[in-house]
Formats: sequence, structure tokens, C-alpha cells
Amino acid sequence: MATKKISRLTSIVLPAIVYIVTIALFFIIVQGEKSSIFWINLCYTLFLETAFFGWIIWVRKEDTNEVSPLLSVIIGTYGLYYVIAGVVVMVLFSILHLIWPDCTSLIWWYVAALLVITVLWMIPAVFMTHADSTHHQQIKNLQMNTADVRSLSTQMKSVLNSATNLTSSQKIRLQQEIDSISPARINDNNFMIIKKFIEAIPNGEYDYLINEIKNIKSSL
Repeated sequence: MATKKISRLTSIVLPAIVYIVTIALFFIIVQGEKSSIFWINLCYTLFLETAFFGWIIWVRKEDTNEVSPLLSVIIGTYGLYYVIAGVVVMVLFSILHLIWPDCTSLIWWYVAALLVITVLWMIPAVFMTHADSTHHQQIKNLQMNTADVRSLSTQMKSVLNSATNLTSSQKIRLQQEIDSISPARINDNNFMIIKKFIEAIPNGEYDYLINEIKNIKSSL
């Protein structure tokens, strides 16, 4: 319950308060008629704040192993550089506007600069997130495959122990063959083939079983 309250505070209440304070400060600092630069700065500031709070919410996925700690640090550091660059561009143009009020003719260059640094931030962030997600899925699949191989090995031992058509050395050889299968090479189809092979052990001759398992391993 306490965790849910903290989550609601950081994802809803705190951002809402920051947005309200930001808007209020903009209107208090800039009196009178509001220029297009005022609205651009206000919207961009709100965007930076949204990106910051979005990053905080996103990093929480690390607790559910959906985000690697390294990626959260890299994205956070890279995002900090982006915020600093954005604020610097915004402050410099605002100062220029105060010194040279007629610089509104350069407003499209200002917007272009903000868009460029935003794109330079978003593209690497998207690629890094995709790469991390792919890596995470590969690890998850390998863990599942490892569990499948262990399950097959356990079934193999059970069947071999009750098999009367095989000698002890033959049982050991067959068990070693199953145990030598790499988890990374197991998929649903291979898993079912090996299960059928194990089911055939009680009625199969040793040479036939060895050939079958060799065929299975060559197809992986």
C-alpha cells in the first residue's frame, strides 16, 4: 500500500505540482503581452519536465527486471546532457531576445535547434532501449531453455532407472548425450522430439537409441 502511494505521488501528484508551478512562474516573470518565444519556452520547459518524470517512471521497471541497471544509468546520463543542452539553448536565445527584441526573425532557427538536439537525444535512446530489450528477451529465453533441459534430464534419469533393456554403461552414455545438449539450441519443436525419444527408451534397442539421439543433436 505504501509503495502504491509513493508511486501515485511521483507519477501523478508531483508532476502536476511542478507543471502548475512552472506555468505560474512563467506568467509571473513575463508580464504583459506574451510573445511566441514565451509560448515556445513554456511548452519546451513542460516537455523537459515530462521527459524527466517519464524517465523516473521508466527506471522503476528495473525493479521488475525489465530494464537493466546499466541502461538506466546510460539513458539517465544521456538525458541529463540533453536537458542541459536544451536549457542552454533556451537561455541563450532568451537573453538574445532581451538584448535584441527584433531577433524574432530567427525564431525558426531557434525551434530548429531545439528539434535537432531532441532528435539527437531520442534516436540513440530508442536504439539502446531496443537493444537492451532484445538482450533481456534472449536471457529470458535462455533461462527457460535451461529449465527445459533440466526437465528433460530429470525425465531421462527416471526413465533410464526403470529401463530393463539397457546396461548401466548404456544408461550413463544416453544420459550424458542428453545432458550435453546446449540450452540455447532448444525450442518447442526440439523439446517435443526429445520427449518422444525419452518415451521410446523402454522399448528401444541401445544402437537405435544412440542413432536417434545423434539425429536429434544434428538437427539442433
